[in-house]
Amino acid sequence: SASALFFFIAGRKNGGWVELYSEIGGANMNKFTILGETGSGKTCYLLGMYFEMSMGVAGYTIITENADDDKNLATRYEMLNDKARGQSRFPDPSDDVQKYYFDLQYAYETILPFEWIDYPGGWLDPKFKNVNDERYQQVEKNIRESSMLFICIDGDNLRGSNINRKIRNVKMKCAKNIGPYLGSFNGNLPPIAMVVTKYDLCEKDTSPAEVREVIKAAFQIGRASCRERV
Repeated sequence: SASALFFFIAGRKNGGWVELYSEIGGANMNKFTILGETGSGKTCYLLGMYFEMSMGVAGYTIITENADDDKNLATRYEMLNDKARGQSRFPDPSDDVQKYYFDLQYAYETILPFEWIDYPGGWLDPKFKNVNDERYQQVEKNIRESSMLFICIDGDNLRGSNINRKIRNVKMKCAKNIGPYLGSFNGNLPPIAMVVTKYDLCEKDTSPAEVREVIKAAFQIGRASCRERV
């Protein structure tokens, strides 16, 4: 299955870098929103994450109490992992919002309940803001209410040896649509995880250090703390 690379950017609500769980509210229901261009692999990331975390990683597990969601996610992951299906194993781009409710547990005790919200990439186009589009307003409101944001960057945008081209790709295909939403926080950002999906496509061309530079340049992060996680 495809790999992913993570970079965490500290939220500025408390200033500087703080550990993730100190910024996210314990036992209260938290809202995690994932954003990215159409076809960037948001759904594949969710399926892979749920499959791995449902089995447990270093004492942590993720569960859903909704049996239908559990069956749906497991079935779709099995399809995704069946290479004999060729390209048909990948989920089709969705025009609908996808929502799931999960519990993050440690030693089988819930430590972080959260709602996972995945918006279609087409909903993020800033041109809808000027016409008071309900979808744009819904995304904007939800982002403001989010405890954490996940931004997916398609690894296909990071192929090749030209770093300026990579920065341009990420700007044009991802940052230009998501940037206006981040600007609406006026610097009071929640924690953000930059997730490079399909990292296996660009791993030979682009090191983690170069990915960090691309992210900083494309999203105009500047002095914000940007720490790598694999």
